[in-house]
Amino acid sequence: MHKMMQKEIELTPKQAMFVQARQPVCIYIGGWRAGKTFAGCCKVLHYILQNPGACVLVGRKTYRELYDTTRATFMQILPPDWLKMYKHSEDKAVIQPSRDDPPSIVLFRALDEFQKFGSLELAACYIDEATEFKDDSIFNFLVGRLSQRGYPPQIWLTANPASPTHWLYERFVSKAGGRDVYEDEELFFCRSRTVENPFIDPAYVELQLKQMPLKWRQRYLEGDWVELEGYEPIFPEYNEEHRAHNLKVSLAVPLYRGWDIGHAHPACVIAQWLPVAQKFNVLWAEVQSGMWMGDFLKYVETVTHVLMSEALANTDPTSVVWGARFSIIDVAGHDAKAHYPTSDKSVIEIFREHGITLHTVYSNMLDRVRAMHELLSKRSREGGAMLQVDVERAKIIDDGFRGGYSWKPTDTGELKVDTRHISVHAMDALGFIILKAMPWTLRGTQSSVPLIDVPSPTYGVI
Repeated sequence: MHKMMQKEIELTPKQAMFVQARQPVCIYIGGWRAGKTFAGCCKVLHYILQNPGACVLVGRKTYRELYDTTRATFMQILPPDWLKMYKHSEDKAVIQPSRDDPPSIVLFRALDEFQKFGSLELAACYIDEATEFKDDSIFNFLVGRLSQRGYPPQIWLTANPASPTHWLYERFVSKAGGRDVYEDEELFFCRSRTVENPFIDPAYVELQLKQMPLKWRQRYLEGDWVELEGYEPIFPEYNEEHRAHNLKVSLAVPLYRGWDIGHAHPACVIAQWLPVAQKFNVLWAEVQSGMWMGDFLKYVETVTHVLMSEALANTDPTSVVWGARFSIIDVAGHDAKAHYPTSDKSVIEIFREHGITLHTVYSNMLDRVRAMHELLSKRSREGGAMLQVDVERAKIIDDGFRGGYSWKPTDTGELKVDTRHISVHAMDALGFIILKAMPWTLRGTQSSVPLIDVPSPTYGVI
């Protein structure tokens, strides 16, 4: 229960985090009926409570959408005694929660002709359904209007996900690296699924699950940034049996860390092959945005320490056999021998400076895809799926298997991988681990269709 003065508004945990976030840019992405507009309107009211006298703009692309949905939601949750005046000719609400504070102004505006209100001085603004805008012009314009003196400038966006080529994904969402919640000094981001909204009828969700195609379910129920047309998941056999929770490090076998060496989006995956149990566990994975490789190495070392500490906490220290059976093996593609873009040293040399010996694997994308298919087809000694992915700590890998990693046939009959989704970096890192730890995954596998690996101009590799 999130309380605002005399008005009690019940929010989900993610909605409450979004409403209370103070970063200059706050983004709430979700599936259908995930409570996005509701959260955005609550954030407007929360800001007014914290900043009396502020001028806030609430906008959506067209007036009809604004009036029927966004404004209607706002007026529904606004306490009646807070509204001092509504001037219909200007679509302006005067709001005063307390008589001791100056009134605030909320302007409702259609944003399809935003150039007409260039003289506004705003404290904050809220853009509903931001993916309706094909480029970031409206975002840049409104940021330039956040000039009301004495107020913290903020801009909030809510939206359904769109294509991974959309500006909102490339500029902001990709920074989350597949995580549901991400924040830094400038950005707060969270993603909510339809099923996380406790206020909708479960029958609605069940109907959508039955009727929607896979890609539509991923985008409009799960909140994933996937293509609806053209590209198809590379791994349709991946299912709930492969998804796990709270996987732990085993201190009896090597711990593998796979690295995708990217200047813009470095990635790392931590996994283990358990030969006795015949299980391959993906324990953790992350893709960073704009972090220098040296800093990313330190971050991953910290994560590794946390994972090992958890394992030791659940193990009798006297029973742990250290030595040949346990080690940390770091592996990357052969491009690790090249110079890092912002350094005169190779990636291998940078790793060596941090005390890490980096093993390289020579492979192409097709090798890695074949190996993953082989792994997905195998069973553990107990009869379950051999491949297990921790859906909390390795969310970006789960996203990749469930459709973020996709391809489509070209006119020449080749298969083109969609390299625009950020999960491709983590999936490559996972492929390096599989080929290093389990080289048998490529034995006897053949592909009747050639594959072309097209580097993305946005997420290029060195």
